[in-house]
Amino acid sequence: MSFAVRLAYRKSIDRPTRAAVSRLAHEGRRWGVRAAGAAAILLALSGSTARADFPSDVPDRFKIQFGGMNAQFVTQGSLSVTDGPAGVFVNFEDVFDLPVSKHACTVEGFTRVHTKGYVEFGYVDFDRTAAHIIEQDIEWGDHTFLANARVEANFSTQFIYAAYRHDFLQLEQVHISGSAGFSYLNLGAGVGANGNVLDSNGNPVSGSFKQETNVGFPVPLLGLQLDWRLTKHTAIQMYNRTLYVDAQNFRGGISTTAIRYEWYATRHFAIGGGLDKYSINLRKYTTGNFTARFEYEARGPELYLKMAF
Repeated sequence: MSFAVRLAYRKSIDRPTRAAVSRLAHEGRRWGVRAAGAAAILLALSGSTARADFPSDVPDRFKIQFGGMNAQFVTQGSLSVTDGPAGVFVNFEDVFDLPVSKHACTVEGFTRVHTKGYVEFGYVDFDRTAAHIIEQDIEWGDHTFLANARVEANFSTQFIYAAYRHDFLQLEQVHISGSAGFSYLNLGAGVGANGNVLDSNGNPVSGSFKQETNVGFPVPLLGLQLDWRLTKHTAIQMYNRTLYVDAQNFRGGISTTAIRYEWYATRHFAIGGGLDKYSINLRKYTTGNFTARFEYEARGPELYLKMAF
């Protein structure tokens, strides 16, 4: 009797039923899938958390900065009748005594849309006016401003920027990215006087007169940017954005360049400064009966406050 009992016991251990084997295999697969899924989720979360902060533990999901720039200007331009000869370039700082330097406000920022992608934006506005007694005749448009006339001149530029930027190299110490977007160029130039003005036929113009031109055109920009962490709370940023357009009524390009140093006093607040440069090389812009040409540069030191979230 005992022999039969031992034999039955050994059989129940050495040869489990097929149903039991199938059930154990099914449970093993379920728990294996769950474990692999949990590990993948934890790995993704840990990776995105590490990449979401730059430099170090500074939040990198949304950043915006407000600053001021002490810009130095070089401005040359001409305005001529489209069907006539090209106008002579006029240096606005020399001829009209337009301010060589002026402070301007700047705004920049970005929002991170995924691990390596950002939507960035920017705005800067330069506006200068002056009144000066000119020493020689100046042709602007289809009018001539005579020597010894008291001429009022203005020159304004606005750069409105929006682009998508992607990190193609994303290390703990360094981010290198490329961007593609648009800068809407809004440029205005005007020359006016009260008397001492001749029209296109050489007849004196009575009263006050002002000849103005405005250039408004969206210019595509391609950029390259480097963000380099120096220490836990400091970083360097460098970028260049440029492109040249040759269209029917517009031929020219824009270039913006910056190199900056940032110090994060806290995780959410930084003080930064550096050198910025905005350049316009407008070979031709035709509007109505006139064609405008401009060579323009604004460069100088910038100081700003940045918030990070």
